[in-house]
Amino acid sequence: MIKYYPAELHTHTLHSDGTFTPESLARAAKAEGLSVIALTDHNTIAGIQPLSKEGQKVGITVIHGIEWTTFYGHITVLGGDLTQKWECITPQNIIQVVRSVRERGGLVGIAHPFRIGYPICTGGSDEWGLEDYQGFTHYEVWSYLSPSVSYTNHLAEQRYASLCRRGVKLAVVYRQRQA
Repeated sequence: MIKYYPAELHTHTLHSDGTFTPESLARAAKAEGLSVIALTDHNTIAGIQPLSKEGQKVGITVIHGIEWTTFYGHITVLGGDLTQKWECITPQNIIQVVRSVRERGGLVGIAHPFRIGYPICTGGSDEWGLEDYQGFTHYEVWSYLSPSVSYTNHLAEQRYASLCRRGVKLAVVYRQRQA
């Protein structure tokens, strides 16, 4: 029998650009009916321990993660080695970095591939120039406000469909806006 576990795999706290403390994020996730959340603050793992502690208290599973805010695109890493220096990741070494994360048990995805970073910054979009997404495990299709009507999300849907037609196997994920 298949059991459904509602999950949010891309969250932020006040340790990056979110407004939740790690503890309030755990409580809000539980109140929303989530079973699992991944903390993917930008370029920091500072909130993982307090979130994990509160997650145990309220009864949700916490996946340790990070969002690398690189100059070529944002990447979410779930589990594995979260210590890679984001500023050293380039189009020339991205496949090796992804391979290294996967060898250490992590999952790696492209985040909001057509939306610029917030606050406005370079590198929010998928500018890797990749033909082969070898090693990547997921692709964020919907993100941010009003995801079903967002132009950037429609572009992400089209890219994802194109990748699928080419035989690329990536799980599709989306990110709900966090208050």
